[in-house]
Amino acid sequence: MEEKNNSRLLVFTAVVLLFVAGLCIGIYVNKKFNNAGSQRSLQKDDDLLDFLVTELNPPLTIPDFSLLDHHGEKFTIDGLKGKWNFLFFGYTFCPEVCPMTINALDRVHAKLAREDVGVVFVSFDPERDTVKQLAEYIPYFNEKFVGVTGEEAEIKALTAALDISYSSYVPKGSDEEDYQFYHDTTVLLIDPLGRLAARFAAPHSPKFIAERFNEICEGNAGKSCSIANAPDQSDVSGGGR
Repeated sequence: MEEKNNSRLLVFTAVVLLFVAGLCIGIYVNKKFNNAGSQRSLQKDDDLLDFLVTELNPPLTIPDFSLLDHHGEKFTIDGLKGKWNFLFFGYTFCPEVCPMTINALDRVHAKLAREDVGVVFVSFDPERDTVKQLAEYIPYFNEKFVGVTGEEAEIKALTAALDISYSSYVPKGSDEEDYQFYHDTTVLLIDPLGRLAARFAAPHSPKFIAERFNEICEGNAGKSCSIANAPDQSDVSGGGR
């Protein structure tokens, strides 16, 4: 009888050990598979981000314009020269996209931590985005950023030259003065010569934009990415889109 009980105990113990071993193997395989899947997913995301940036070679020359910055000072093409600038078009009454994009650019600015990199926000809503309005709006995100407004004709000419589209609409149930815009959310990278060097489409990853900026900057400036090593003015060409 005792031998029979011992046999049952041995069988029971063996079953338990097999179950535990199977469970451990299952957990290990599942973890291994999920980690591999996550790595593939991350790699896939990195690959997809490459489609969000378009580098212009050669860079596109931007025609001159005459607008006003948020200090009330004249802002022309010269305001985009002398350093790298990220240029974004939007409007201060934008409910989500514009604040999110400016916040992303603030993070890019912090990651790069360079005095030769600026951010310029151009409003295509001059009726509401006065100099005073921009002076209250822009410093909220970053005191080093520049807000720009001006005559509608000048803004339309600039956006047309840069292939930035926008159109106003009145949301259902809203008054006409509460109009909003459908608009291009592309962030433009302007080189130290005031030329369009690259376009970054949404969604805007600060880490990705900062990394690609460094690559573009190095390629543009040579071994050392700095204003001192930017191309000579004689290298400027009309370029294409």
